[in-house]
Order: sequence, then structure tokens, then C-alpha cells
Amino acid sequence: MVGKGTSVAGATETRRPLLIGAEVPDARRAAPHRQSAAQERRALRKFVRRIIAFAVPIVVVLATVELLWWRVGETWPLERVIRRQALNTGLIFCRAIFDQGTFRYKYLQVLRRKPGILVVGSSRAMQFRSEMFGRQSSLFYNAGGIVHSLTDLSGFIDYLPAEATPKTMILAVDFWWLNEDDKGDVASTFSRRVDEDGAYRWQGHALGISTYLRDWHQFRQLVRCSIGKRYNPDAIGLQAAMVGGGFRIDGSRRFVTKIPTTPEGWNHRRPREAVVANRIRYGGRRFEFTPGISRPREELLSQILVKLKDRGVFVVAYSPPLITECARLMASHPRQKQFWNQYHTELPTLFRALNIPYIDMSTPADVGLDDRYMLDPLHPHETFDLYLLQRLCLIPEVRAAFPDVPQIARKVLASPRTNPLFPDLAGGEKLTSQESANSDED
Repeated sequence: MVGKGTSVAGATETRRPLLIGAEVPDARRAAPHRQSAAQERRALRKFVRRIIAFAVPIVVVLATVELLWWRVGETWPLERVIRRQALNTGLIFCRAIFDQGTFRYKYLQVLRRKPGILVVGSSRAMQFRSEMFGRQSSLFYNAGGIVHSLTDLSGFIDYLPAEATPKTMILAVDFWWLNEDDKGDVASTFSRRVDEDGAYRWQGHALGISTYLRDWHQFRQLVRCSIGKRYNPDAIGLQAAMVGGGFRIDGSRRFVTKIPTTPEGWNHRRPREAVVANRIRYGGRRFEFTPGISRPREELLSQILVKLKDRGVFVVAYSPPLITECARLMASHPRQKQFWNQYHTELPTLFRALNIPYIDMSTPADVGLDDRYMLDPLHPHETFDLYLLQRLCLIPEVRAAFPDVPQIARKVLASPRTNPLFPDLAGGEKLTSQESANSDED
């Protein structure tokens, strides 16, 4: 008799137990066939060739785009931009794909140039030019765009070393600085962004590549501006190459706009007026509804001004205007008029108490001009700012600080080549015609 689980010659082998309904493999069965070492090497080489074939076109495309960006100056580090502008003062800088790096770019320029006359404010102050100051032009720098709030202003002053502190500061005080409900972009402040350069951020490179993948026309623009017929040796950055606008060596912004040739053209030139008017009506960006000016912000502004005076800075301040219709809306809208009225009545009192020269404006009419002198509803342009300087120089201490301005203003504003947007500064007719030519291309 044979025991359970055993076998004898000629007897059928006992079946193994099943595992979840399937027969358990017999370990004694032959192992799968293994490749030889030579076959494994051939398989590996084939895999590598496929990877290379897949990657090479991608690498070529990425490298081509990066080279074209570098050729046009779009990815130049800001330090390189500044060095090149110092060697060639006619260069214009403006990026299109990457972040402008305005905070860092202008702060580095201030540290390098150590200007005696410094303009500080938002983009509404970018239109002052060094040529307006005559023999003091080499001492001038326009840092417009570096300050968008009192937080920015305070941070900028705290960062500024004593050796780069200007003797005179022209300060453009925007109305939203005193609006408690205007938060701005908390991620885009001077203190946060002064150490950032968009050329070093991989996100910008990835976004740029994806833009070209979605829109082949923009890649064609890059090719034309970097190695094609629209290449401009006087431009650094794609935006500067495409439209001819950007930052000059003195920090002023060259805005490109069409110059009307008829009185009707000037009267109907109202870019973005409806957009800004809707912000006022509905409490949009920079026009948030508020019951009145913020007392804590007013106190902060006073403290900043005292700090500047303690550092020996002669401050000359003004409030940039709005286009007439937008200022009228601010003065009449039920949820805007109290703030607007307080801003234009209490701010002059603050500056008088600190003995700081200040001109308060609601519209260009406050200096005897009209809306033709506005680039858009928020931005006065170069001719307006020359008139503003002329008016400021009626104050004796301001005239002493800018001795050449009155004579330059009289001469330039009397020139037949001066128009409400572009004054006939150095270069006269050449400057105006060049701006017009660039405008036609835009």
C-alpha cells in the first residue's frame, strides 16, 4: 500500500493543489530563455538611438529659440544690458517675452550712476528726459516705474545706500497711494522683486517656448527681429526691436505713438478712455471704492518725506493728472468723490506743513494745457512734463535747483517742431520724425 502523496512506478503523479483556481507553476520546469550579453548590448544601443532621435529635434528647436533670444538681447542679464547702454548711449531696452525686471534694472542703474537729480514714481513719471535739465543732464536719472505704492517708496529709500542718495528728488505722488483699499500686486513690490531678473527664471523660458508653439506668427517675429530685416542694432530686447520703444540710458521711457496731423485727429485721440472710465464707475484696479484717504497711509507718507529731508534730499513733489473726462468722473461719482476731494485738498496741506514744493493737478488744465498732452488717460507725456518743470521753477528754491530748465523750456516750447506729445529736445526734427516712423510700424 502506498502512502498519501507518494508515487510508485507506473502510477499517476498526485496533482498539486490549486492556488485561486490556477495550477501552481512547477519550479522544476525549464527557466525562460535568457539573452546573451551581446544581444543585451544590441538592445540597449537600439534604445539609446531611439531616445536620441526623439530628443535631438527638441534640443535643436530649444537651442535655436534661445540663440535668437540672445541675439536680440531678450535674455541678456540686466547687468549686461546696463554695461552695453553705458558704452552706447543710444540703445533702447525693452523685453517682450520675459519680465522687464524694472525694479532691479533701475535700482542697479541708480547704484551705478549715483544721480544728483532722481525722478521717483510709477510709469506716470517716466517721461522726464535728461535733456530738459541742460548742463545737469549728466546728473539726471529717471527711476519712474520703480515705485507703485508707499510700500515701494519706503523699501526703495531703505535699500538706497548713502553714496547713491540723490541731492534732489522729483517725486510723483499717485492718488492710489492713499487709498486703503488699493492692495496692488503684493507679489510685485520693490522689496520682493529688486533681486530678480526674469532672464534667469526658467518659467519665463518655458512660457516663451509654449507661446511660439501656440502662435507661429510670434516666432516669425522673433526671427525677423533677430536675424531678419527688422533687426535693430540700437535695440536690446524683443519689444524694443519690434516697436522701437523702451528705456533710454537716462531711465526715461520712449513710448511709441502716432502723432495726429490734423486738429480733428488730436481731438479724437482718446486711447483707453472708456476702459479707465469703467474702472472708475465700478471700482476697478487703482480706482477701488473707499470712503476717503487713508490716515495711516497719509502718516506713512509724512514719515517717508521727513526721512528724505533728514538724509539731505531736496524733494520736489507733484501729483500727475488724469484726462479731463476721467477726472470729472472721479469728482462726481458718489463712491469716488469724497476720496478725490480729500486727496486734492489735504495732500497740499501736508506738503506745505513740511515745507516741500508741491504742485497739485487733477487735469492738464491745472497747468494751462488740454488732453492733447496726455499719452493716455493716466499718463502725461514729455511736452507736458516740460511745462510742469517750467511751472515748478516759478518756486525760487526749485529754480535754484534746476537753473537751466526755464531757458530750455522757453526755447523748446517755442519751437515749431514741438507738439503736444514730443518736445523739440536735442535732435529736434530728427527726434520727432523718428518717433513718427516707428509709430507707423506699430
